[in-house]
Amino acid sequence: GTSYAEITDYAAATQSEILDTYDGANGGIPQYITTGGTAFDLFDNTTELVMGAVSVPLTTPTKLATAWDRTSAYGAVSGTLGTVRVFDGNMNFSANVAIGIRADGTLAIFGSIRNARIWNRAQSTAQLKAMTT
Repeated sequence: GTSYAEITDYAAATQSEILDTYDGANGGIPQYITTGGTAFDLFDNTTELVMGAVSVPLTTPTKLATAWDRTSAYGAVSGTLGTVRVFDGNMNFSANVAIGIRADGTLAIFGSIRNARIWNRAQSTAQLKAMTT
């Protein structure tokens, strides 16, 4: 699958959920920003996949995308690709999808999200780079 969003985040002190399917017991987090915007990550409720040296600038409109397939997961921020990581192929989607907040009501983004999209197939790294440029 693939997820995409355009975000502006103003909260350096908190972790922000962009797209969340976690319901407290099941699901994963296809997109989130770590505290301080120092990393853009993907979590499948088993393995956290930090997208490498890609950081998210605060207060700046930013395009983010993640993709996952049967063997790998990867992401891009503003046209910069993160590290491709080994992945088990299961995002563990639950029945709920939350945008801008965790499905349990915590970790809300302090900012804006536009053009959030989810695809049922993995886009290539070249496609992620192009869509986030």
